[in-house]
Amino acid sequence: MQGIRLFTMEEIIWGDDKQYKWVKLGTLATRGSDTYKIPAFSDVALHMCITFLSDAPNCRAIYSLKGIGEPPLALAASVRFAHQQACMSCRQQQSFVENFIVHSPATIKHVRMACTEEFTERASFAQV
Repeated sequence: MQGIRLFTMEEIIWGDDKQYKWVKLGTLATRGSDTYKIPAFSDVALHMCITFLSDAPNCRAIYSLKGIGEPPLALAASVRFAHQQACMSCRQQQSFVENFIVHSPATIKHVRMACTEEFTERASFAQV
């Protein structure tokens, strides 16, 4: 779940003169629990199917924290690419074929804006 949150929720917002004009230039807006969206228990899927390989012993298995923690984190990038594929499908249904970017983390606002439909056409990423 750590990797899924990394690619979908954990957005760091710095003040700049382009995207986040409402934040003072050079300051970090998401520095505490009052401004940073912390993943909660309600963000975990209610139903998740996981299958382990049975009868697959591995005498060279790594059981340290680093060995078992980082690979799942890297594999969580598939969630971000799934969001991009979903946005591409939505855009094709709307007859939009030009290139687009879904920034990471693919937050709800970024995915919604990338889908491009009647309401999101009125705004742009610069306004989000």
